[in-house]
Amino acid sequence: MTEEEIEQYGKLLSAHYNCVTTATHKKCLACEKWLSYNNFQVVKGHSLSQRAAKCAPCVSTYIKRRREQGLGVRTPEQLFEKSLRKYGLTCEQYDQLMSDQNGKCVICGNTSSGHTKYKRLCVDHCHETAQVRGLLYHLCNAAIGMLQDDPELIEKPPNM
Repeated sequence: MTEEEIEQYGKLLSAHYNCVTTATHKKCLACEKWLSYNNFQVVKGHSLSQRAAKCAPCVSTYIKRRREQGLGVRTPEQLFEKSLRKYGLTCEQYDQLMSDQNGKCVICGNTSSGHTKYKRLCVDHCHETAQVRGLLYHLCNAAIGMLQDDPELIEKPPNM
């Protein structure tokens, strides 16, 4: 860090992993500009003080370039297939479940997902055994989750 930079941005706090920071600014690894912390995204799963190494405009440029090259871009169908893998299902098995249930939620009989982002019914599974139980409307799936998959809680009538 030059004397000019120290004067302008403050005393150096950290300089590890090629990441140079002061109390108020950080140097972008890509464009090498000194920018305030708000120009760097918070690293997911870390505290607010943990910021990305590249500034937001550089990250955006990097992502656009990758997309133009056809790298790192998944189609909605590929994303759906990936989400099914965590339940040990293939698209064909999901379609078979849909067919077996006549395209309806096992609990309420709704045919839509009930979610603005996801267009398909949710895969309901046991969290202990990972066994798939069926396909559910979004709100039915959320309700079972809130009741902690406890059959006694699910069947228990409310106290009035």
